[in-house]
Amino acid sequence: MNKEEIKILAQKTLEKYEGEKNVSDVIKKMKEDLDSALNTYLTQNHTIEEDFPIEFENELGKWKINADGNTYVQPKKGTQYIECNITIKRTGEIESYE
Repeated sequence: MNKEEIKILAQKTLEKYEGEKNVSDVIKKMKEDLDSALNTYLTQNHTIEEDFPIEFENELGKWKINADGNTYVQPKKGTQYIECNITIKRTGEIESYE
C-alpha cells in the first residue's frame, strides 16, 4: 500500500519539471521538492523498509528511491548535439544551416 502511494507522490511532485532543460538549478529544485514531499509523507505515514525500493518511470527518466533515502535517476534523454554549418563568404556575408 505505502509503496504505491509513495510512487504516486514522487511522480506528481516531479511532473512540473517534465520538458524543462536538464540544468543544475532544475536538478537542485527537483531534489528539494522530492525530499520535501517524501519527508512529509514519511512523517505522516507508517513506512517499513520492505516498502522500498520505490521504482517508477516518467518523461524525465527511470527513478529508484531506496529506504536509506538515496534516489537514483536514469535520464531518458542523453546528451544531444545540434549541428550548425556556417559559411562566411569573402563579402563578409554569413550563411548558416541548422
